[in-house]
Amino acid sequence: MKVFELICVSLVLAFLFLADAGMCGTEPCKFYEHTNGRGAHFAGEPGSQTNVENAWNDRVSSVRVRGGYTLIVYEHGHFKGKRQVFSGKKDGVLYNFPEFYFNDMMSSYRIKRTGHITPGKKDRKNRQDRSDTSDRYDKKDSRKVGPQRPDRADRYDKKDSDKVGPQRPDRADRRDKSDRYDRRDVPNRPDRHDRPDRYDRRDASNRPDHHDRPDRSYTCCKFYEHGSGKGNHFNGEIGKVKYVGNDWNDEISSVWLRKGCMLTVYEHSDFKGRKHTFYGKKGGTLYNLTDFKFNDSLSSYEIRRNK
Repeated sequence: MKVFELICVSLVLAFLFLADAGMCGTEPCKFYEHTNGRGAHFAGEPGSQTNVENAWNDRVSSVRVRGGYTLIVYEHGHFKGKRQVFSGKKDGVLYNFPEFYFNDMMSSYRIKRTGHITPGKKDRKNRQDRSDTSDRYDKKDSRKVGPQRPDRADRYDKKDSDKVGPQRPDRADRRDKSDRYDRRDVPNRPDRHDRPDRYDRRDASNRPDHHDRPDRSYTCCKFYEHGSGKGNHFNGEIGKVKYVGNDWNDEISSVWLRKGCMLTVYEHSDFKGRKHTFYGKKGGTLYNLTDFKFNDSLSSYEIRRNK
């Protein structure tokens, strides 16, 4: 009877060990749909991914990184936009993206092999004692401990290279710089004002106006088909949109707005009809248009920076 019980206990322990090994996995990184490693997931291999699959674009909320690897995630495809770096440890470490203001924002990533594993608390106790320096030479007397330190006689003397050691490089053999202009000779110096492609910074009329170019470096807003940020969606950038299109006209029920951005929605196209303005807050803000009596009524919008 005791033998049977021991066999049962051994089988249970083996099952738990295999299950734990399966959860940890051998992949460098594992991306999860929800926080704390929950929901659907997929594995990442070392290398670069310019664009994640459409099913996973802006849907990752947590990631587990193994020791010896470093993960760099980017907000947009082709490694553009805001980025965040995550480093792995020996037993793997789980990161939640909302803590880094990166929830549902990943579109591309890079996985690099660091070549070493960050030690955990247990490994720090077992590291080699650094006080043991028997293999190092004594700088005061190299005859006492360790190997012989390098002989200074093999080095050349900077003051007199003919006395000891190998001959130091001769300055006369260096590259001739006579083809360069003399900085003290102003007439021989090339005139930087002769370049026609450069505008004069002192002439404001000739300077390009940067306010005429809208900043489209990152996504300011996301429009969703249903409330609470559900259903199909599309991204909105800084600028004006006279008409959202037949597919999205009067079909938007919620919007997500980034901090520093201001969104004004209009009931009709060409910025006509009833309107309402939304402001993004820290970490991003999700608005349900039903709360503002604007559900399925949006036809045009304008996105600006909120100074």
